Order: sequence, then structure tokens, then C-alpha cells
Amino acid sequence: MPKYLITNLILSVSILFTLPVEAQTATNPNYPNSNICQTLNSYVIQYAKTLKGDPLAMTNPTAAKPGQVVGAMIGIYQAGYRCYFPFGKISLTSNQQPTEQTLFDIGSITKTFTGILITQAAQQYNFLLTDSIAQWLPPVGFQLQHSESNVTFQQLLTHTGGMPDQPPAISIDPPKSIKNYSEKDFVSYVNAINPPNLPMPYLYSDTAFALLGQIALNINGYSGDYFYQSFADLVNKNIASPLNMINTTAIEDAPPTSIASPYQNCVIKQVGCNGKTGIINKFYWPLGTPMDGAIAIVSNVADLTNYMQAFLNEFPNIPPTLQKAIYATRYVPRPYIAIPNSNRVQGLVWEFQPKNKLWMKNGRAGGFQSYIGMSPKKRLGVV
Repeated sequence: MPKYLITNLILSVSILFTLPVEAQTATNPNYPNSNICQTLNSYVIQYAKTLKGDPLAMTNPTAAKPGQVVGAMIGIYQAGYRCYFPFGKISLTSNQQPTEQTLFDIGSITKTFTGILITQAAQQYNFLLTDSIAQWLPPVGFQLQHSESNVTFQQLLTHTGGMPDQPPAISIDPPKSIKNYSEKDFVSYVNAINPPNLPMPYLYSDTAFALLGQIALNINGYSGDYFYQSFADLVNKNIASPLNMINTTAIEDAPPTSIASPYQNCVIKQVGCNGKTGIINKFYWPLGTPMDGAIAIVSNVADLTNYMQAFLNEFPNIPPTLQKAIYATRYVPRPYIAIPNSNRVQGLVWEFQPKNKLWMKNGRAGGFQSYIGMSPKKRLGVV
């Protein structure tokens, strides 16, 4: 989904987190004891249509307006109740409407899974997030520069470890450059990073979470020829399976008919459009590369609603070690790490909005946009 519409939806959905609790729990005949779905209709669907005409009436992709998308799916969890709202269709060649089971690349929401893998490992192997990562690096040739050798798990998890966003080599011609980006390329790139001191000021970093994903695999005993192909397996075993997230997987394992097609709205000049205009086909982010810990997972709204429920400490029969690991990712360091040009600060993986006590994360991969936001106080989550 293009960032223009996702921004409008997020602005609208954010209103839900500012409403009094009483306004969110009035009786609704369609959703007993919760009117949150009615509120969504009021603040999201109508808002989007009023602002854009009808952002999902896609009749001529080459003449698309800013904000128009092919399809989108929204889910809400609130105090034990959940509801789903579909927009548009799953592709330009199909009239099939998306459902809560439709798969999408979730982009950087993958980072939250990587964060949980790290907090789980910290419990199991008795290390602190303020410890250096050095002894946990996979044995594939990492030789960090002097300053970077002292980088901690917490610094990487909060984007203050001095690592750049993405290695330049993978953004030249995606997805080909991503698939061809090797372990040797990544190790050489990380070995050359040498920040003057730590912690560094906030700098959003896919590289940091790619490295954390590899560390999580190494800690959990993955090695050999299929090291990079194992990230989805580790996520499934440690997180998705216990939370009954049965469709959270890698793109290679997703049934072709169940996943939405990736598109980008190129009405105005932006990165990735290559001079084209209108709605253009994009790509699925591949699994099995050194970047998996940052961006590689696909999921659907039903599974991510389970994920939100677990974050809110309301998922039934969750293993205590997993619940503790999820709860640990709520941590917000003090003093606050400000995220530039926003009203948010950086927590442990999640971004945090102090005013509304809201944890959130958005994502982008290929032709997809994603968002997840949760308020434990209001027992509310939106994806």
C-alpha cells in the first residue's frame, strides 16, 4: 500500500487511541461489548473516501491519483474482541477482495520478531541486553572495528549502534541485488563500520536488525549451508507456532493464491518508480539473505491480531518464557531516544508515543506497506 494512503489511515486510526475507554466499550449489536469497529468505520473508511474521493476504486492504474491503492486490510483487537475491514482487491487482475487470511509482506514489522528472539535468548542464556554482541556473533568472519566491537544488543535494538540503514549494494537493482547479496558481502560491509563512539545518535538501521537476526540464529544453534534459510523456521518455532500464527512464514512457503500482489503508486516522483507513473508492479522481498532479520516475513491480519493480543498480555495459554520475552520488548530507555521529525521515541524495537502510551511499528517491503499500533492501557490494537 502506498505510503500516502497508509499515512492517512494511520492518522485516522490513531484517533482510536485517543478516545476515552468508555467510548470504546459501548454495546454494538454486531460486536457485543465493543463499538471499536463502528469507530473504525467513522474514522478510517469515511475519512479515506472523503479525502481521496474513493481511494480504492481502481479503474485505470495508469491514471491513479495520489493515495490510491489496489487493496488493503485492517484488523482491530480490543478487550477480547476482534474485527476486520477489507479494502479493494488482492491484485489488478483479480476481483477477489482481501480477507484477514490474505498474506502481505510485513516489511520492518519483522524487526519486532527479531527483537523477541533476542529477548528470549537473553533469558535462556543469561546475558544482558546491555552486554556486547561480540561473543555471540556467528563464526563466519566477523571482525568488528574497535569501537563497534563494544556495541550492545540494546544499542542495536534501539538504532543507536552506529550502523547505517541498508548496505548500498542491495538497493541498486532490487530484488536481483538482494537475492545476490551474499554472506561474504554482508560480513565485509559490517566489518568496515567504525563509529567514533557509542552509543551513537538515533539512525534507523536495517543493518543492525539483519545482524541481530543472524545472532539469534547462531545462539539457537543454526549453522551450515542453510543458515540463512532458517530464519522463518526460528520465528515459527519460537513465536508464530505458540501464538497460533499459522500463516506467518516466508514468501517462498506462501501459497501463491493466498498472497496479495505488490504494487507501488508512482503518481509523483519517488524512489523505486524508475521514471514510471501510475500503479506499477513491484516485488516480493526474498527470504534466505543476510537481511532476513530486518524485513523478510510475510503474515496476515488474523495472525497479527494474535500477535497484538499477546503483546497486550491477553493471548490464552502462552508459554511464560515467550510472554516474558514479548513484555521485555515494551521497554523504553530513559532518557528518551527521540525519533527525528516525529512525536515518538525509540523503545526496544518498538516506537513509543509517550502522550498516548502507544507502541507502534510500520513496515515497507517491495510493494507493501504495513502498520501495527497497540495501547495496553486501552487493551487496544490496530493492524
